[in-house]
Amino acid sequence: MKPYYKILILIIILSLFNCKKDIVIQENQKVSVFDYDNIQFNNKLKFTNHTFSGETEITKDKHAESGQYAKYLDGEISPYKIGIWKEFYENGKLKSEGKYLIGRYVQCCLTGHCLRYYNYKVGNWKHYFPNGTLKLNGNYSLKKLAIETNCGGDFIKYGILDSDAKYYDDKGNRLKENTEKLKLNYEKEYTHTYPKMYLIPDPENDNIILTEFDK
Repeated sequence: MKPYYKILILIIILSLFNCKKDIVIQENQKVSVFDYDNIQFNNKLKFTNHTFSGETEITKDKHAESGQYAKYLDGEISPYKIGIWKEFYENGKLKSEGKYLIGRYVQCCLTGHCLRYYNYKVGNWKHYFPNGTLKLNGNYSLKKLAIETNCGGDFIKYGILDSDAKYYDDKGNRLKENTEKLKLNYEKEYTHTYPKMYLIPDPENDNIILTEFDK
């Protein structure tokens, strides 16, 4: 086999493991069980009882946002937000506030089982207009969702915006129509997670949800 054919095959194999794809997640589906604590590859964050318990670093961009990032085991700052976060407009007014947690799931890499991390929202979140008027007041309830991976599946914990979230216009008037559309817009535009994730309901199956994710 010519050398450039070998290189092409290697590139194709690596792309299958590293490219971004949609992943299907579904509530209450039976999933594979992995012993996270014994998976060494890409085990970069400290967890205790499936909850992040490592060190954190306060963000340095305090004019735009306020919160903490998780630190890797080697002391390097990760891109994963943890705890209470606040985001601000350029005029200094509060844009949003709420809590982030960090989750993990098992993926199959070239070296075997490896860990993948992600952010998700949980608890009460509030968003505001630039004039300071409340735009959204809603709770993200924790769900256990089955996730399709390339090694049999795993599960993730994920915060989903409740259907009774309250939406307002910039005059402070409550919006009561087209709330499902508003909910979808907020899921897509205001879920500032890492990697970028947002939920898209499948019109043919109420239990299936698509999310942009690192597969």
